[in-house]
Order: sequence, then C-alpha cells, then structure tokens
Amino acid sequence: MVLKMLAAAADRFPREYTAHVVAALIALLATRRISQGRQTTRERDMHGRVVVLTGAFTPVGLTLLENLAQRGAHVIALTPRPVDSEHVSTYIDLLRSTTSNENIYAERCDLASPSSIHQFAARFSSGGAGEEGHRLPTAPDPRIDALVCAHEYPTIGALALFSSKRGKAKEEEEEGEQRTRDENALATFLLITLLLPMMLTAPVERDIRIVNVVNRFYPAAAPGFFKAEGAYAFSSVSRPPLSASASAPTSSSTLLLPEATRALRTVLLTRHLQRILDALPSAPVPSTSSSSKTTSTSSSQKQKSNIVAVSVSPGLSRSETVAPLFGGSLFGRIIYLLLYPLLLLLTKSANASVQSVLHVLFLPTPFKSYQNSTTLHLCDFAAMRGGGRSRWCWSWCPLGAGAASSVDSRPALVGIGVSGQLGGVRRCRCR
Repeated sequence: MVLKMLAAAADRFPREYTAHVVAALIALLATRRISQGRQTTRERDMHGRVVVLTGAFTPVGLTLLENLAQRGAHVIALTPRPVDSEHVSTYIDLLRSTTSNENIYAERCDLASPSSIHQFAARFSSGGAGEEGHRLPTAPDPRIDALVCAHEYPTIGALALFSSKRGKAKEEEEEGEQRTRDENALATFLLITLLLPMMLTAPVERDIRIVNVVNRFYPAAAPGFFKAEGAYAFSSVSRPPLSASASAPTSSSTLLLPEATRALRTVLLTRHLQRILDALPSAPVPSTSSSSKTTSTSSSQKQKSNIVAVSVSPGLSRSETVAPLFGGSLFGRIIYLLLYPLLLLLTKSANASVQSVLHVLFLPTPFKSYQNSTTLHLCDFAAMRGGGRSRWCWSWCPLGAGAASSVDSRPALVGIGVSGQLGGVRRCRCR
C-alpha cells in the first residue's frame, strides 16, 4: 500500500522541477551539516580516569555523561537533587545498563550553596562514602583526572517579548536571574579552589584537565569590559535597571549582555588560573636520548604544569542556548514550535555541542617529550595548550613571548606519550 502511494506521488510529480528540488535538498543538508560544526577526530581510552561533571542532568550534560561512560571513565555527576530521587536514579541506572559501565555515580552538591560544595569537596578528597552508601572511586587514593564545569552553559532568563511579567515583577525576576548567574560563577571558582590541592599533589606524569563550558555570547562583552586606564570594568557591564525611557536598552541587550559578561569572566578566570599553574615551581624538562641521536635540554627550561585549564564554547545549542530565550509562557512555546524547523536547521543538537568538550578532553598536552622517535607528523602538533579557549573543535591559545621560539623547536616539543597518559589518539592517517 505504501509503495503504491509513493509510486502515485512520483508519477504526479512534475519532472521539470526535479533539478530544483534536488538542489534545494542539497543546500538544506549542507546548511544543516555546517551548522552542526566539526566533530572531534580524537579518541581516548578513559578507563581508570575520574571525571567530576557539573550540570550533568541537562541535555548537553547527559550527552557528555553518556560519551564519557562509553569510554570507561569513572564519572561523578553533581546534582542539587537527592541522589535517590526518581529523576536522578532513573538516569544513572539507565546509563549504567546502556553503557555497561558501573562506575557512574551521582553525588548531591548544590552549587548555589557554598556549604554543600565544601561538604562534597571534603567527602571527595577523603574518599569517603557517597550518598548512595558506596565508596567513591577515589578511595583509598584520592584522584581526579578532569573537572568539567558545564553548569554555566545554559542560558538564564528569557527575552522580554516572551516574559509574562511586567513592571516591578519583571525587575525582581531580572534580579533573581542575575543572582543565579553570580552564584554559578562563584560555584565554579569555589569548586576549582577546593579540588585544586588534590590536583597539585597528583603525580606530574598524570594529565589533568579543568574545562569550563561557556556560552557563545562572550565576545559581545569585550568592547565595554575595560576602563580607559586598562582595569576591568566588571560592574559596568551588568544588567541595567528597567526603564521606560526612549534611551533604555533593548530587551535583547539587557539579556545577552549579562550572559556575555559572565562567560567572558569565566574565560579570563581560566586563563589567569593557567598562568598561576604554569608559574608554580616545577622540575626541569628531562633530556631525551636515543641510540642514534641525543637531544639535550637546558636545565633552565622549566616544564609546564600538567594541569591544563581551558574554556570551551560549544556554540548555539538548541536546547541549552536558544530554547530558554523563549521562556515558559504559552506565547513563547508557540513561537518556539513555529520556529523549530528553522532552529533544527541552524542550531546544534546536544550531540554536536559536546564535540568541542570531548575534543579538549581527548587532545594530548605538550608536557612530555618523545623518547623513541624523532620523526613527527603534522597532526602530532595538535596539542591542548592551557589558558586558551576552544570552539568548533579548534583551539585558540594566548601567545606569550616564547611563542615564536616554540614553533621553531617543534621536534623537541611534546607529543602523545607512550604510556597513554596523554591520550589523544587521532582517528586519521598521518600521511
């Protein structure tokens, strides 16, 4: 029956429009493919590595949690809800069964409460029992290989056009949204600060990542982010009060500017953190030798930190970035449904959004030297540098004074370690 219907539709289709329809379909598919962004070409065995993930029960967080679990990682997902609640336990049990990975845990940690963050950090560092009654995967030796802060990625607040509140109620709502942004930013700082001692005491050959996931609006805050004398103008870019005057800012600027500001603050925090980590005392880079050639390294050359802090901007996610802009009103939901075909074409899915995060987790870090090889291919130079930002599976790193010299000395740079600690196996042929 279905085949007959398709045959009848094909017979009635005007043949002269075939080329136009095919060209339109190709254009739509190409637009869809470009909007989804690049996919990571790296792969890494995560077995035995402990990853702490915030914002794990959002669409992007769950997708990231599933990808890490499929690679055998020990994942600790932080949630403000009780661990035995139906919302949390159902997802954890489902992920354990679908990925065949029992090392997926949920731990209660309300990021809006500093005391809750302190309690989790103390319990995690000591390897104590979690809320499920199990021993955390860090016991008896506390260990952390990656801290992924994804709770600052979702958009907070809706456009004024789709808000059902007006006047005083609208101002109170905006104040609450700004308070939530500040709490999330402080939670990122506090969580990193409390877990940093455990990272610093880890063996130097262990590759540790601190990944802060930020929204795509951070460049919008750059023009008004600095005062004339060069100081940061944090307070001047906050959301202005609601005003009925003609000179009042538009609804889009009053929402997107605070979102851009908090993202740019996190990017600067990440870069400053990496500078501090690299400035800590470290051992000199060891020299490498082989039977045919010996490469000596100056004792004054210091090895960079094995802790890499990087900011990731996954782009415009349909569920995390765009959908919250329409709010929860009936009018906003109707407009969202009407625009959904266009959003499906132009915005990223959750699986496409996590590719940038996976890319920075899988890339090798340049703090070890090749020991048995002096021949390097071009793709060996793709390494994760701390203090930079990543989007579209590309990495931008701040250039220092020694950037030019580091390019000239690439054969002495670090590649993928034989021990596998550095990870980052490329899914391509280096030819």
